[in-house]
Amino acid sequence: MIKPLTLSSTLPLSKCICLCIVLLWAKFAQAQPNWQLEGYVLPSKELQQLQKSFPSINNAKDLQQLLIELSHRLTLEKLEAWKRGDVWILKSKPALGIKNINISTNTRHLRSNLSGIARKYIGRVHSAEVVLRLRKELKNFLAHRGFREAEVDISIAKSHGDVAYVIKVSKGAPCRIDAVKMPFLLPEQVKTASLVGELCDAYLINDWIASLRKELRSNGFVEAFVALGKISYRGIDSVEVEIEGKLGKKIRYEFIDGKGNRVPHYTLDDLGLDAAVLGHEALIVHLVKKLRYRGYIQAVVRQHDIIDSDTETRYIYTLERGEKFSLKDIDLQGIEAITTDQALDILNVKVYDRDKIEDGITRLKSFYMDRGFWQVHTYEPIFQHDLRAKSASMLLRIEEGKKLLFAGLNVEGSQFFSAQQVKNWFTFEGDTPLIRQDLIDFEQIIISKYQRNGFMHVDVKTHIELLDVDEKISRAFIKIKIRENKRMRIGSINIVGLRKTKRNVVERELRFAQGEWYDRDKIIASDRALEALGLFSTVEIRPVIAHSEHQQLDYVNFNVHVQESEHGYVSFGPGYSLQRGLRYSGEIGHNNLWGTHRRISLFASVSEDRRQLQVKDSSLLGSYLRFSYYEPQIFGLPLLGVLSFAHKSEADYYHSFRQSFNSTLIYPLASYAKVSLFYEQSANRIDGRFEQEYSLVSVDDIRIGEVGLRLSYDSRNNFTWATRGMLFELGLSWARSFFISDVEYFKMQVTNNLFFSFYHELVLALSFAHTSFMQVRNSSSNDILHASERLQIGGANTVRGFANQHNLGPYVRYFVRDNETFISEVTGGTQRSLIKVELRYQIVRDFLALSTFLDSGNTYFSEQEAKRYQEFLDVASEKSQRPRSVLYDNFAYEMQDIIRKPRTLLDKHYLASGLALNYLSPIGLVNFAYGYPLRQPKTAYCNAGRHHCFDRRAKDPEWYKRGRLHFNVGAKF
Repeated sequence: MIKPLTLSSTLPLSKCICLCIVLLWAKFAQAQPNWQLEGYVLPSKELQQLQKSFPSINNAKDLQQLLIELSHRLTLEKLEAWKRGDVWILKSKPALGIKNINISTNTRHLRSNLSGIARKYIGRVHSAEVVLRLRKELKNFLAHRGFREAEVDISIAKSHGDVAYVIKVSKGAPCRIDAVKMPFLLPEQVKTASLVGELCDAYLINDWIASLRKELRSNGFVEAFVALGKISYRGIDSVEVEIEGKLGKKIRYEFIDGKGNRVPHYTLDDLGLDAAVLGHEALIVHLVKKLRYRGYIQAVVRQHDIIDSDTETRYIYTLERGEKFSLKDIDLQGIEAITTDQALDILNVKVYDRDKIEDGITRLKSFYMDRGFWQVHTYEPIFQHDLRAKSASMLLRIEEGKKLLFAGLNVEGSQFFSAQQVKNWFTFEGDTPLIRQDLIDFEQIIISKYQRNGFMHVDVKTHIELLDVDEKISRAFIKIKIRENKRMRIGSINIVGLRKTKRNVVERELRFAQGEWYDRDKIIASDRALEALGLFSTVEIRPVIAHSEHQQLDYVNFNVHVQESEHGYVSFGPGYSLQRGLRYSGEIGHNNLWGTHRRISLFASVSEDRRQLQVKDSSLLGSYLRFSYYEPQIFGLPLLGVLSFAHKSEADYYHSFRQSFNSTLIYPLASYAKVSLFYEQSANRIDGRFEQEYSLVSVDDIRIGEVGLRLSYDSRNNFTWATRGMLFELGLSWARSFFISDVEYFKMQVTNNLFFSFYHELVLALSFAHTSFMQVRNSSSNDILHASERLQIGGANTVRGFANQHNLGPYVRYFVRDNETFISEVTGGTQRSLIKVELRYQIVRDFLALSTFLDSGNTYFSEQEAKRYQEFLDVASEKSQRPRSVLYDNFAYEMQDIIRKPRTLLDKHYLASGLALNYLSPIGLVNFAYGYPLRQPKTAYCNAGRHHCFDRRAKDPEWYKRGRLHFNVGAKF
């Protein structure tokens, strides 16, 4: 047995300490490379990788490889090396990047071209050579476009470690074409315009030559050759263009039948033949072949005559196509897996046309491949012709091969994802046909899943092991071998294209940061977030994957390219509403105050409110004024703050006024979700006739202060016209006296819109919305919710087909002694439910759509509230000694009533149906809808006597006029 060696048993303590120091020093000295990097700080992980790859520099080759490796990893203006003792010093100077390029020029028609040339240099390293190259490229382009005296001045401004180029272009006097020298006279039938007087633009000249060459050949001059010779400058601003080439003879092809008559309707283009390309000899061969392929088996083309002159050559052919053969019979051999009738249906060949036959054979092979017959093979079809019957029979032989059935799947090498996760992406089940395309798609799914998580160099290989079962079936066992390679992290992030916007505005919208794992979902979310800012006309996030000759790097750099749009805006325009009449609106605002994405806007509109009734012998001009301010980040947190002040006045059955102040904090929970906290203070008044005040339809001034919470989740794929996804919104608010409020209540709002896409562009859209006021406290009117807050229903946004938003729900009926009539006043309610179903179809994609809809809804008071309302009316009637007022048509129900008896929705809801035409405009959805009332609920009083019925439909003897036409801009559903 060998005794283990210990320091304490073999050496004195002092010598042990010395030995340890020597060993540690030797190890440290061996680990340190004999080179140092100065002037640029590499991340410690990358520096350790370099030190490991290049532990020492022993010769010029080692030094060169290290310098090359550093140039791959760093963006440098200068990199030099010298030796200091035994250590190599590598001194680097970081390069300045070109952050932005602005072009100032009055050459408007060339501005986009100049910007396109300059844009290629954004993101490159700034240097004197780059400036010279950019100036030269711009001047060459301008010279080619006819501006030989153009001047290009480039000034450079440094900012935050980058540079911006300001380019001033002076085009100078343009150059014109004075004369065009042609080696031949153009034929009279050539209509190409002259170049004389045009700019001496090389691109224009070459286009003119191409057009001339095409026109000459289309007129029979197939031998014509035209090319640009030379451009002779006669002065600073004029040139002579010399054209080289020859016209050649005009070549004409004529066809006659066997009797010598011309065949005027026949054209070579019909068969896809170009005589200029083929030549007249090859033309005959191809023409006969094409005709016979189309069923003219007895077609004959013979050269009849050649008429040659100094100016043209005419080739005259005798064309006898004969009678077109029909396809009488198709004989299929070798088919076992499917029936002959199935195969014939797939071929779908009815006429003798070889092109259509080949297409049918391709379809048949694809059909077999989709059912697991990977080795299917079809032979060249054989035709037998019956010259008497002018028909043909086709024999097609097929070798089906063995059918491959899926036997199992094995996954190797997957570590980031488990083998079971990878298997779950595969949709095949045991003993089902194995389809090649599905296997290819499976490989792409694996690669895509890995690349989305940063494995950019993942390698996937598929091996199929065949297990023969019998002569017709093979079982395929699939082995997937995954080589993940390195997972990449986010490297440097370079933001390019900012002019007025601060860099931190972009940075705070990025969902990824340097050093994090690469995640494509975060990249996509960042792209969407930047677009949602509304500050940029284009946003592009490009990965720049670094490559190394020695190893795969484990990071990926990003360039975030943005192009800023105009941040200030002014808009004004007229409009028209069937309910409100003429309307004028305007808005002014700015989306990027001081480059920080702070926003401010002022919106104003006026409308004639054409359907209003005079109140107190006066009319009202409808108006809306709103001032809003948006603070994008509060205390450095992702909190959006919104302050708004608004005034609104409108008139229909009464005059309503509202002034409000709103303060909101919005916090994004996820990509599709956000939560809002708000406080609103409003002053409301409704002016009406005495009878309306008496029945609580109008009210005096009332102040309401409420605090609320909103939650929204929006996964719609398109905000204007969704085809899938959902929009869910939940709002809760409390009005209390300590919030400076004259009324107290708890309010809940729920909206859920669902969108399902099926059968191409057909979309099923469902919407459910419910709003409820609860725990109402109001000392001045017997705890009845004030009219300014009551919920209305009807019109373009709710139940289409009924007149307007003050048309449905409970009403107060009273007798007016002055004119001996009964008056009905719609009151609104504290509960509102709305259900909408639409079937939508896009007639013109992303432009015009048609939909059919079914709307159902109602507003009402709870039974206790309706009882208190009637009690208030009774007391008021008794005090004023007026006839009794009665609350009618309050069709109240609870949510549990719907569960117990679903027919409640039909019995207590107003129902309408109709058609809508939808214009998918850039500003939102523009909706033209015609709705027809189908049903309105009735009370027992109405069933007992018609004088107790309040018909909400339009009163017209013609049925189609009882419906309503609605026009709506910016509809959410």
